Amino acid sequence: MATFKEFSKGSITVTRSVIVEDAFTQDSSFDVALIQPAGTVLSKCYVRFITAPDFDNSSTLTIDIGTASDDDAILDGASLMAANAADFGLLDKAQTSGISGTAPGYSDAQRDVHVKITTSNHTVTTNGDIAITLFFDHIG
Repeated sequence: MATFKEFSKGSITVTRSVIVEDAFTQDSSFDVALIQPAGTVLSKCYVRFITAPDFDNSSTLTIDIGTASDDDAILDGASLMAANAADFGLLDKAQTSGISGTAPGYSDAQRDVHVKITTSNHTVTTNGDIAITLFFDHIG
């Protein structure tokens, strides 16, 4: 027979942020690494334009999130956005692909989480600045 024990620890969320200046170049990508604290799960990622970029209307941006050994284990290019869009909601929205059922966002040890953004092979007139913020919830 199962035994149940009720407990509540409270909620602790840690954020890690980085600003990337002159972020986008035609047919190119960049990678930033942010530290994930031990015993946390990556719950959200927001990418926000600080200085609006200007791309060809047919451009796309692809975002991968993963670890050094597997750079798309958490989010595998599942979100293709129009280049001049303002909303980059990622992990907090349902994805049709790219998020594994093995909870790759959780780690019981501190590690680097890499965010890679790739720009399609279209004209970039203004490459813009962005802020990347990862939210980690303590659960263990």
